[in-house]
Amino acid sequence: MAKATGQISPEFIALIEQMNKHVMELQYGCYAFNAAGLSSSGAHGVTSVVRYDTRDSFTTVQAAGYFNSYAGTLQTGDTLEVFSTANVDGGFRAYQVSVSGAGVVTLTRHEAPRVSVQYFVTGGQLALGTVQYLRSPVRGRVADHRCVVQATDTSGGTLTVGVAGSPAMSGGVITVSNGAAPGTPFDSTPIAKNAANVITTGGVITVAPAGFTGDGTIAGEILIDPTR
Repeated sequence: MAKATGQISPEFIALIEQMNKHVMELQYGCYAFNAAGLSSSGAHGVTSVVRYDTRDSFTTVQAAGYFNSYAGTLQTGDTLEVFSTANVDGGFRAYQVSVSGAGVVTLTRHEAPRVSVQYFVTGGQLALGTVQYLRSPVRGRVADHRCVVQATDTSGGTLTVGVAGSPAMSGGVITVSNGAAPGTPFDSTPIAKNAANVITTGGVITVAPAGFTGDGTIAGEILIDPTR
């Protein structure tokens, strides 16, 4: 049997602190600001990266007045990182903090830059309706689809984006006009945000051409909103 030393290990102390945090979370309730979930990387008076762990949804956290009770600690210019177990869309968002003289805390979401996945369709592929297969470098949602004509196709046609293994998207279809000149840009119909446009890292995106004569060429791109 190991001999007791009378000392409490740092791991045990950390475990007790984590348990206390969860108890306080239950006491405060799930749908109000919980100071126990807030931690900061910097001292007061210096802008900081502040982490907030919660079971509330991002909609709740972003609502007016949610952080007002902590306006004396948060500062304009702070970055607030929110980790939410209630959200199925990645569970993380970052916000820029602004605090008014009246103690009103406002959050502005940091938008991650969209990731572009590009493709090129030859005349033969347009004529045969050959599906293009692309891989996503990030996890996220397919947000936009656009293209530009490289060489004129007499009849024009459509280019439809999809995620392999998912239902057909609502939107994401480009219609290229008959005889469109090289350099003519086209945008897709708006893509609805639902399960059909969710993509995993390394997931396969498809682009299906239809209706083209095949005497032209097209370059296009799919834009992805990354999530964490």
